[in-house]
Amino acid sequence: MPLLASTRLRSLIAVISAVVLIAGLALANAAPALAIGLDSDGDMLFDSDEIDIWGTDPFNPDTDGGGMWDGEEVNYWGTNPLDPFDDYFGDPCMID
Repeated sequence: MPLLASTRLRSLIAVISAVVLIAGLALANAAPALAIGLDSDGDMLFDSDEIDIWGTDPFNPDTDGGGMWDGEEVNYWGTNPLDPFDDYFGDPCMID
């Protein structure tokens, strides 16, 4: 009887290990797909671009604190999203 229980236990462990492995692979492959097109702070820049290209904070829409969203600076004004002093450089109506 102990030999049969040991064999069943090993089989159960093997099945559980396989399920965990498959689930882990599925999650690992899904994570990059979920990140594509994600804009956590809603500033019109993808999180991946904020990290890899611009060096801005993907969870703060105005990384430099200058008053203009990062995506607005990059996509519309062409200013530096890391420089708070150039945020309204392109629009004379916004300068105090």
